[in-house]
Amino acid sequence: MRAPWLFICRLFSFLYTRLGFYKAWSLLYRAVWERKFKGVKISTFASMELLVKFVGGGGRWRGDSWKALWDAISSPQRVQQIFSGVEPQPETDLDCDDYMSFTAAAIEKSLAMGVMVEQHLLNVWCLTVMWMKGWKATGHNVVLLEYYSPEEDAVMYAYMDYAGPSVKKKTKQEVVDLVIQKYGGKDSVGLSWCRARPDLTPVEAHWG
Repeated sequence: MRAPWLFICRLFSFLYTRLGFYKAWSLLYRAVWERKFKGVKISTFASMELLVKFVGGGGRWRGDSWKALWDAISSPQRVQQIFSGVEPQPETDLDCDDYMSFTAAAIEKSLAMGVMVEQHLLNVWCLTVMWMKGWKATGHNVVLLEYYSPEEDAVMYAYMDYAGPSVKKKTKQEVVDLVIQKYGGKDSVGLSWCRARPDLTPVEAHWG
């Protein structure tokens, strides 16, 4: 009985992320509510440890409200102002996708400017992971880190959300599975996942 619902949720989540609707939704939200942060310059960090310290863990997490269109992604500028104390801690609208937004932007800029020294880190991406638990579709947003491994002579991947990088895996799908196992549990079924640039432009999406 659940198979048709699983298919519908999988198709919707795949198309929503891969075709750029998630980005468009978020840009609309930023245009309406976050225009005052447009001129804020993203900070750079010399190490991953300093960035993690600045983010301060998941204690600031607050779920999205109607104002955030229930799932829009805040600008990294707004999130930075909250983490730095310039803006007060909000009661809503500071969840995993907002953490991802700032962390990905900060790492991207730190690498581009040659400020961050993170051994063998090649690229940073945004990763949206969707799954179904029971009859409920849900998901989590994380930063996807792409490394070169001299030991393996291959590219490897890890994720970040509220703390430092996870263990490295050989494939993006293995990282997706890590996220589902941690936040969804063993009974969860993967719906889809999407890798995007820090500006939220989708690059690839897959079922499962």
